[in-house]
Formats: sequence, structure tokens, C-alpha cells
Amino acid sequence: MKISLSTNFDPLLIKGLSGSNVSVIYGKLPSDVVGGGRPTFALPQISIDQIKQHIELAHSQGIEFNYLLNAVCLDNLECTRVKNKQILDLLDLLKELEVDWVTVAIPYLIDLVKAHLPDVKVMVSTFANVDSIQKAQYYERLGVNAITLPEQVNRNFNFLTLLRKKVNLDFHLIVTNDCLLSCPFRHHHPLFQSHASQAEHISNGFALDYCLLKCTYQKLKNPEAFIQSPWIRPEDTKYYEEIGINKFKITERMKGTQQLLNIVKAYQERSYVGNLAKLLNVRMDKGDFLVPNFEYNNNATFVDPDKMSEIYQLIFANNIIIDNKKLDGFLEFFIKNKVNCLETDCQECGYCSFIAKTAVSYDVNEYQRLIKQFDNLFNKLTSGDFFSSSNEKVITNVFWSDSINELFNKMIKAKPLIFRRMATNEIRLKAEEYVLQRGAKNVEIEDLVKANFDVTPKKFHAKIKEQLVEIGIDFGMR
Repeated sequence: MKISLSTNFDPLLIKGLSGSNVSVIYGKLPSDVVGGGRPTFALPQISIDQIKQHIELAHSQGIEFNYLLNAVCLDNLECTRVKNKQILDLLDLLKELEVDWVTVAIPYLIDLVKAHLPDVKVMVSTFANVDSIQKAQYYERLGVNAITLPEQVNRNFNFLTLLRKKVNLDFHLIVTNDCLLSCPFRHHHPLFQSHASQAEHISNGFALDYCLLKCTYQKLKNPEAFIQSPWIRPEDTKYYEEIGINKFKITERMKGTQQLLNIVKAYQERSYVGNLAKLLNVRMDKGDFLVPNFEYNNNATFVDPDKMSEIYQLIFANNIIIDNKKLDGFLEFFIKNKVNCLETDCQECGYCSFIAKTAVSYDVNEYQRLIKQFDNLFNKLTSGDFFSSSNEKVITNVFWSDSINELFNKMIKAKPLIFRRMATNEIRLKAEEYVLQRGAKNVEIEDLVKANFDVTPKKFHAKIKEQLVEIGIDFGMR
């Protein structure tokens, strides 16, 4: 057994892995030009120097480092002059950092890596969704070294056995994700995560994870989904080793060091007594996770920060107990009956539902209360109420002249379409506040300019200056 482990960049994690089955750790900068599989706010906030030191420490312990370039979308900019140069600059940095692997989801990026980093091994990301012999053979022809398979094939032993025979690559299986079986958000969620971790993206790291909210909600309504989820228990890794797959991936870069070491211990010992959910990515106990950098989501231009706190609380709502030892023999059903879950009606099969009745326990009343909270949240998200500003009000004793209104409308039209509604409310309110602070009644150009800068993240101030000049406003007064 060889384990690929997510790193939180704590030096104590590397030291704790001495003598373990972990051969590779993986991670990335909190944001870069490519992006990856976690939002910036939910990644360890480390610098280039820190990642370099971490890689050196890993190498001193005989552990390789895998840098993630597993975004699934680059806004169609990867084949433009500026973005392509930025990507090549990032590859040059990875060469300087002496990374051993990169994980990639976009075939064009694989070609770039092969051309510019010939000594670096390439892993195909689970986001590439290699769920057929044909796809695997395509990537084999590209010259990659390994493929992380999508979780949805984890219990399809017919497919895995055939894949092992037909394709001469290493295959890695994710063992700790608690994703929904054949997740309906499988396409959209990686897109969301990619953009939420890309430097210079218009979202600036802001990330309201609707997919994760819906996933949590579905499990609250149908707790048997925890059993249907295609994780792999420590005790069941032997079945995969028997068919020639012995590489296993442990996920979640925001878990604390001791928790990650506990998970590694369970898998290399192939045994665990306790709540299986503690090994999985179930967001349940906040103490198991590092504190995210909420500053990225503290953006009133997008959503009132106070409303985002409701999101964080609900994401950690799944207080579930999955008695791992009551799952002994669980996987044999799929092997002996040659079950392909993707071609099976779960309601007709009923196996996971039957197992859940004995292995899963939770507070029914608490779940019903949480479901109502989720229903309320989703109603607000779909009605638009969630995005309305708590400060949306009219100060009736402030006068907007026709000329000021005309300039204001030009200012709003210069902004991206998706932000215009929010910007209209925020800038109008802030401008009127400045009028009152001056003890005046009329909105002046200076009020508009100051308001525009104040409600916009500093990262975009240079762009605002350009827009103001284009519409004939002297930004120098700011």
C-alpha cells in the first residue's frame, strides 16, 4: 500500500509521517494563475518560501511532493498570449521548487507540462473523470504516469479489474471523500472550485459553496446517502490490492495535523474502531479542521458578510455516527454480485439503506430542525433575498441632480453585468452617507468617486481609475 496525503503545510505533519506508508504529499499555493480543487479561503495560507521549505523537508524524509494544477476551466484564456505566459512562468516556479509531480485535469496543460517539465511526473486529476477504458488509454498515450479515478467507480470491481488489465498506468483511488454517489454537482463543483482559487479572477477568492450546501442538505434528508457514498474503509483496501490497485489518496488539506496522522494510521493498519465519519471529509467537528481565511468572503459588494456566517454554520451540520465495525463485510456484496451502482436503482436495490439502519445513527429532531434551516436558506438564495443589502434604504432628504444621476449610471454601466445591481445599492448608499457627513443635501461628484472606491476591493482600484477617466470623471479628487 502506498498513500498519497493532502498536506496542511505543518512541518510537524512531515515529521509525524516518518516510517509511514505515505509516499507522496500534495498541495498548492492558496491561489495561482491555474487554480485547483479548493477555494482560496479554504486552503492553508502559505507563501512560496514556505512551500519551498515544506518540499525540502518532505524530500529529507523520502516523501515526494505533488503540486496541484487541477483546475477544469481557465475562462478560455489558456491559449491567449498573456495567460499562456503566466502559466509557463508558474511551471518555471514549480521547476525551481523541485516538485516531483503535478496533478492536471485539462489535456492542454498536460501537453505544456510534458514539454516544459519533462522530469516531472504527471497525475491526471479525478476532475478529468476517467471512467472508461477509452479515456484511460488516451491519457496513457499522452504519456502521463498515473490517474486518480473518479470516486463513482470505487465499487465497480468489474470495471476496475478490466482497467487494471488494459492500461499500464498507476491508478489512485480516493478513500476519504464523502461525495454523493454519482453526484449531480460533479460537473459544476470543480468549475466553482477552480475559479475560487485562481489569482486575478473577478471573484477575488469569494466563494459561496452552493454545491457543498446542497450535498450536506441531501445527506440530512437521506442519511443512507452516507453509506451510498463511495468511500473506502481501511479494512477494505485489501480487495483493491488483490486486483492490482495499491495506491490510495487521503483528502482534505484543511484538516489539523493530528487528525491527518490519525487517518494515515488507520489506513496503513487497515483497521479502525470508531466513527468512520471522522476519517472521511464529513464536516462535522470544527476542531478537526483548520480555521479558514474568512477575509476572502468578507466582501459586502457580493454578499453581506453577516449572512455568510449562516453558510459556515450549516456546512458543519452533519453530526453523524457511522459505526465502522458494523460495516465489516460491507463491500463483499458489491464484489460477489458484480454490482455497478451507476446502473442500479438504489431504491430497488435497498442494500445501503438496509446497512444504514444498523450502522448509522443521528439525532432525528436535530436533523429536522437543520432541514428547515436549509429550506429557508435555499428559498432566500433562489428569491434573491440573500443577496439584498441589509443597508438598502433611501435617504429621502438627499438630492440627486440629473447630471449626477447621468454620471452615476455611466459608472454602474462600466462595471461587470453581474455586479451592477449590488454596486448600484452600495454606491448610492455610501454616497448619500458622505453627503450627510458634510451636512449637505446634494450629491456631488466627489461623493460618487469616494463611494465607488470604498465599496470596491482594493485589488480593482486601478481598474476603477481607468473607468472613471473613460466616463470623464477626475479620479484625482479621491
